[in-house]
Amino acid sequence: PNSVELCILIDTYWVEEGGIRFGLTCDMLRKMHPGDHLRCRIKPGSMEPPSHDQQVVCVGIGSGLAPHMGFLRERVHAVTVLGKEVATFSLYFGNRFERREFLYSD
Repeated sequence: PNSVELCILIDTYWVEEGGIRFGLTCDMLRKMHPGDHLRCRIKPGSMEPPSHDQQVVCVGIGSGLAPHMGFLRERVHAVTVLGKEVATFSLYFGNRFERREFLYSD
């Protein structure tokens, strides 16, 4: 692939000293603008995608959605580009705030 898609929660929290704090990495990414470049390294993960003939049910509880989206998109690619048949894939997840956090409504 020639691109990488990131789904990042901008981690914010209040501190006793008063004020709001941001997580270190997500704050750096939050300050980026379209066209900015980021140097990174991609390490192999420990999750193997299920085979196309396996039925899959994924449950995300508000975090860790990225691997599930990767598996789902891989199946869509297998059907639409490669013309393969795949078993059903269901993804259930929830977020607290639909207007701010429901990124994958399509």
